[in-house]
Formats: sequence, structure tokens, C-alpha cells
Amino acid sequence: MIDNNVLKELNQRMGTTATIVKEFSVEQNFFGKEFGGSPSQPLHLPRSRVSGVHGEINWGHNNSLISARSFFQVGEVQPARSNDYGFTFGSRLGKNTNLTLTGSQRKLRGQVNGNVLVPAADERTPLTSDAATLAIVESVLGAYPVPNRTDNPRALNTNAPQNIDNDRLGAVLDHAWNEDRISASYNLTLQNVEAFQLVGGQNPDTTTKSHHARLTWSRGWTPTTTTDFSAGYDRIGSLIVPEETSLGPFFVFGRILESIGPSSNFPIDRAQKMFRYAGRLRRQVNGFESNNHRGTFQFGRDFGRDPLINLAMGTPSSYRFAIGNAHRGFRNWDMQFYAGDDWKVSGNLTLNLGLRYRPVTAATEVRGLSGIPYDCDCNNLAPRFGFAYRLSDSWGVIRGAYGIQYGEIFPATFMQSRFNPPEILSIDIRAPDLANPLAGFDESDLSPGARSNIRVLDPELASPYSHQYNFSWALRAFNDWNVELGYVGSRSHKLLAAWYLNRARQVEGVPRLSENVNERRPDQRFFEVLRILNGSRGYFDAAKVTLRIPRWAGLTVDASYWFSKAIDLGSDYNKHSLGPQRPQEPRPRRIRRPRTNERLE
Repeated sequence: MIDNNVLKELNQRMGTTATIVKEFSVEQNFFGKEFGGSPSQPLHLPRSRVSGVHGEINWGHNNSLISARSFFQVGEVQPARSNDYGFTFGSRLGKNTNLTLTGSQRKLRGQVNGNVLVPAADERTPLTSDAATLAIVESVLGAYPVPNRTDNPRALNTNAPQNIDNDRLGAVLDHAWNEDRISASYNLTLQNVEAFQLVGGQNPDTTTKSHHARLTWSRGWTPTTTTDFSAGYDRIGSLIVPEETSLGPFFVFGRILESIGPSSNFPIDRAQKMFRYAGRLRRQVNGFESNNHRGTFQFGRDFGRDPLINLAMGTPSSYRFAIGNAHRGFRNWDMQFYAGDDWKVSGNLTLNLGLRYRPVTAATEVRGLSGIPYDCDCNNLAPRFGFAYRLSDSWGVIRGAYGIQYGEIFPATFMQSRFNPPEILSIDIRAPDLANPLAGFDESDLSPGARSNIRVLDPELASPYSHQYNFSWALRAFNDWNVELGYVGSRSHKLLAAWYLNRARQVEGVPRLSENVNERRPDQRFFEVLRILNGSRGYFDAAKVTLRIPRWAGLTVDASYWFSKAIDLGSDYNKHSLGPQRPQEPRPRRIRRPRTNERLE
């Protein structure tokens, strides 16, 4: 979800949940979990217990005919339905062996509602007479539905269908003898998403295949000593492709209109493999990813006209495209070692102590096609501490916890090294011809040593980390009504950021026009330079109160209210600096723009 910006979009649309972690378990990583979500899961399988033969079959159906209408929907109630069905079967195979099988399927057919900006009714007439350019302009304008809101002549509130299919199969086999136990599990998840399109070809379709296998050997040596040894294999295949109505290139109009086509980093055809052995993890990432391989046209406030007039006239401000082999195979090791203990100091006080160590090696490309400049991030020590103190019965329990949590350098981040010369050229053309953007280019402009946009990974790039801490007081307020008062906070450092560098400068005697942006860049070997580094920090604080009523007139009540504040310097915990995530200048500043007939850089 981080890689495809799904988590970021959910956080923006639904908000985050201030989460007080009562105990930072040493087996798990809690980076970013103060905003909600589940921590990483241990590799070891729990023991499965089956008595006799049992099974369960379930089916559920929901339909827009019998459901309350969604508040945000245009016109009549749009058809929507979901079907969920599955089974669980468990049986003992002999005296010491248990088998559990599960399967489910979920089909969602519904509508997504949204607001987008589209050309107004009087802005849909092409203003070019060139036949080739006219055909492209008409196809772009035809991808936009007609606006329907009265507050803004360009505003459209509309519905679009979205289909999601999820299939899951799983099996767990557990065998015990004497003091030993072996458990094995396998889960297969298939997901297919036909994305919604508020405008033509807006979002890509996604196919995901996930294989998840585990093997655990447990042995009890004494009543107080048990060892677990586990191995795991995960494979996630992602195929993200433009929808069939996509026009091909990516058309961008700033904030004037909704962009046409999915982002320039699609299509993606990736297979990620993770081999896990008790205390270590090896990751393989193979596949193809894009960076303007479909081409990107950008229409700006340029040539003395606004972006819509430039679209009608077929005069884009820039065209970016990439050529070359983008298929890579990356490998890296992500090791985790930990030790911890719970210490019952007295009948009222319990302490929790732990230490995690997570060295992360730099990734390598199996054919040597891409270099990673940073080395092993080998000083990632993460101590954690917690306590629980029981007051008198009427005053409840006080808890507190502190821990350092490490994030990761995402595969989507380090794999951007693939987009550099000589294997890939990323070309930036200013004021291009819409019908023939490569007019005027010759073979030397597309040779392996030609000028290109580049992406630079900082040689000191390291895993981001966070100081997390919280305090809570849980007490019984009335009968069995429970109240919890708490505070949760974090200070995150070395968050990933992307900086635009090599931007055009003002040159004495040279007018500041879009056409000569590339001639005014300080380093003439390159076009735009995108540097990825640990360039940001984030702060989060929240006060939270929770009321739980386990039994009240046949109801169970769980209600929370929190007041929180989050501040960052341009990045948050789930940013990986790729695709639709917006890069930034290293020193943002306000520039007074004098009046001119041309757009300034």
C-alpha cells in the first residue's frame, strides 16, 4: 500500500487513528504505528489446536437495493453489490497431527464518487488547424465528461464503477511429538482491481498475486525454556497497467484540470521475493518499472496563455519521455536480532525490557546494470522499555512505553537507480510539437552518453527512525465502565525526501522563457536532477480518551476521542519519493514574478 500510494490516500481521505501501544514487543516493529495499523508480525507460527472434525461455510451478500444510499453519490442510487463466501475445515490426522484448510472469495461491484476539474462547456473547441495535432487535442478533450456543478464552471461531481475481486486459499499442518512441534502453513491471495475512471484512463488496473509460506520447529527444553526456529518465503507479484481507455502519454495540466492517464511511473511488472530464516531476511525484487516510458505532456500557463487555451491550440510546455531497458533484479539482506524480557518486580509493578538490532545492507543488481551508492546501515540499535503499575482496585493501572523504531529504505526508493544513463535516457523537451515531439532530434541526442534527467541516491542514505513514547491510565469509572486517558507522541528523523536540483537560473542577457529552460541549467550535462536523501523530520503528539462499556442494555460500546497534531518538513513516515509523491526544492522560497508574455521557470 505504501509503494502504490494507497496508504497515503487512505490517510488523506479517512484520517489516521492515534494509537497508544501498551507494550513495544521486541519481536515486532512499530514504525509509524502511532498513526494506526498493525505492527509487523513475527515469523514463527503459533500452535494450532483442533479437536475432532469441524467445518464452517459462510456467505454474505449486500446490495444497493437493500442498503442505505451513500451520501456522496450523484443522481439515482447507483447499482452496487458485494458477495462474500468461504469455508473453514479442520480435522485431526492421527493422534498428534492437525490440519486446517481455509478458502474465501470476495467480489465487490460498486461506485466511487469524486470531484474533478474538467474543461468548461465553452472550453471544448480545438483551436488548431493542423490535422495531426487536432486529432490529439480532440482525444484529450473527449476524455473529460461535461461539468455539472454550479459553483465552478469546471467542476464535476461524478460516479465511476470499480470492480474488486479477492480470492484466498490457505492450509496449516501441525504435528507434535514428545517436546517437539513442527508447523507449516501456505496462503495464496489473488486480487484483481478494475480501477474507477472519473475521467478517461485516469487510474491503472492492478493484478496482485501473493504467496505466503511458513515452517516452524518448536522445542520445549524445560518448563521455562522454549526455542523456535522458522523459515519463510513470500512472493508478491504486481502488475499495474494503464486502463484500456488510456490515451497512452500522461497529460498534466497543473491544478487547472485533472490529469489524463495514470502517473508516469506506470506500467509496473514486479515480482518481490522475501526469504526469511528465523532471524534474517533476504529480499529479491525483479521486474520492469516505468519513468515516463509512455511519455508525459505538460500544459502550463505559458506563451501568454492559460493551460486550457494551450491544450486547445496543441502547444504543450514540455514533453518528457524515457527510452531504454528498465528491467532489473535487485537483492538485499534485511537482518533482525532481538532479545527481551518481562520482569515482575513486585505484585504491582511489571517492567518490559528489550533490544532490537536491524542492520540493512545496500541492494545490488544481479547484472550490474544499476549501482547503489550507500553502504550497510549497520548501527540500527533499537532499545525499548515499558512498565505497568497497578494502583488500588478503584484507581486502575498506569502504563508507559518508550522505544526506537526503524523504518526502511523501500524497494520503490532504491530501485530508482534504474532510471539513469547509460541504460535509460530520460529526455526533457521544452515547447515541443504535440504531434511530433521528437522533431529536431537526431541519433546523437538519443545515444547512451546523451543528456538526460537523472536520479541520485545520497551516498549517506539510511533507514529512517522514530522515537515513540506513550503514557496511559486505565481505571474503572462506573460499575464495569472503563475509561482510559492517554498520551502518545513520536519524533521521527531521517525521513525520505526528494529534492529538485539543477533548476534553471537567470542568466545575464537571456530572457527567462520556457523554451530556454534547459539552456539555463547550471550543469549542462543533465536536465533535471532528482536527489533522494534523508532530508526530513516529523513530529506527532496526541491526547486520547477512550470509554469502553462491555455490557449495557445488550450493547457493547467502545468510543474514543483524540486531539492530535502532526508536523513534518515535507515528508511523513510512508513517503518513498517516487511517482505521484511530490518532490520539493531544498530551500523553498517565494519568487516575485514580473509581468511577461511568457511563463517563467
